[in-house]
Amino acid sequence: PSLAVYAGTLAWAIGYLPTIKKAHLLPASENTLSWTLYTIAALLNVAALTTLEPAVALPPLLALCLSGTIAVLLLSSKRTTKQERPMGSKG
Repeated sequence: PSLAVYAGTLAWAIGYLPTIKKAHLLPASENTLSWTLYTIAALLNVAALTTLEPAVALPPLLALCLSGTIAVLLLSSKRTTKQERPMGSKG
């Protein structure tokens, strides 16, 4: 059973790679609020862990890391975009 959890988690993590790339290159195409809420949910899942057995803890920890990466990319791109606007411009 543990091997199935590890293989499924690896496949799931690999599936995140295109989304991370897209969040980095085209941040406006992703919903920042959704990814931030998903990251908060993942953090709560990690806080609710009662064991650190790898087969149990790996999926929520990986969800926190991956969704957190996307949320940080999106939030930092919003901040950068706001700071780069010239003074007096609207938007």
